[in-house]
Amino acid sequence: MPLTTIQKRARRKYLTYPFIFSLIEVANSPMKKAYWNTYHCCKDVWYNKEVSDRYLAKYCKNKWCLVCASIRTAQLINAYKPVLETWKEKSFLTLTVKNCSELELRKKLKEMNKIFYAGIELGRKRKGIFVKCVKKMECTYSETRKDYHPHFHVVTETKEQAEFILDYWLKHFEKEEVNELAQKVLPASDGSMVELFKYFTKIITKGKIIPPENLNAIFCAIKGMHTVRPYGFSVALPDDPDEIVFDVEAIELKENEYLPHFGWEQDLHDWLSHRTGEMLSGYEPSKKAVAWTKQFEEKFSKLRE
Repeated sequence: MPLTTIQKRARRKYLTYPFIFSLIEVANSPMKKAYWNTYHCCKDVWYNKEVSDRYLAKYCKNKWCLVCASIRTAQLINAYKPVLETWKEKSFLTLTVKNCSELELRKKLKEMNKIFYAGIELGRKRKGIFVKCVKKMECTYSETRKDYHPHFHVVTETKEQAEFILDYWLKHFEKEEVNELAQKVLPASDGSMVELFKYFTKIITKGKIIPPENLNAIFCAIKGMHTVRPYGFSVALPDDPDEIVFDVEAIELKENEYLPHFGWEQDLHDWLSHRTGEMLSGYEPSKKAVAWTKQFEEKFSKLRE
């Protein structure tokens, strides 16, 4: 049976909980306060179906939060899809550079952004090529190589625009910095549009979690940067697409109306009303979800030793 909306949110909260604790335990991280905000995200929910069909909660809006990432993905798709569907010859462009160390990562991402923007400006000012595109910044960690792989995924309005950006990219990086064969221009499908707005970085790959200290390094490197950004057009979003305002306005209650409070209980994988004992969602984690959380709980225990 498919999960309801509130059960899906419970699943994401259940998966986020041990993951965020492992990040909190990373020593001397400047992101610790932001990680604690994610711990408190959607921790308390107020709901009364007789008053409103909305679930009220406070959200952290952080990139790594599985609850907020899901909301953000849906909002980005809803905002961009109507525009991208009008691009009849759109292409999906992948731009990469060679893997780099933790110390090099933030500098490398800034360099990539600078070269990408310079290419678009050159096309507009001198070549008569007015690029319309959406760029997604991603970064993954290689457990085998112990380094980081920053890259861009871009949906362009036309193949010509994608090839122009790629040509500029190859010319403005040293040959040892980029592998020409790793750069790709492919036809964009509806599926590629959805992929564009998904995760910024993988938290788990090939069945194994990415070490929290390495995830923390990625989140520190991208602090203050746009992960999704349009060029050549705009959509009905706030100025910063990463700062989407979630709908958390309070409901005006009438006299004698009561809005029950439910608090998150990880062991119960649900929100519990301590007043009535009622569970809010009825979510039951799958074996895969339980195994996923155990990996992070084990890592969390080792970090505390």
